[in-house]
Amino acid sequence: MYPTIPWYNLPKAHDALCPKDSDTSRGFIDTYRQMKKNAQTNTIQ
Repeated sequence: MYPTIPWYNLPKAHDALCPKDSDTSRGFIDTYRQMKKNAQTNTIQ
């Protein structure tokens, strides 16, 4: 079962539940950079 977290407490819940070294994207550009980095590291050689 998952906790019910109101939208206004999401940042606080994220800080409490997620590891500090997680790479969370804060916008489209961050998401694009993460996908591009992941694609480069997972290419078949």
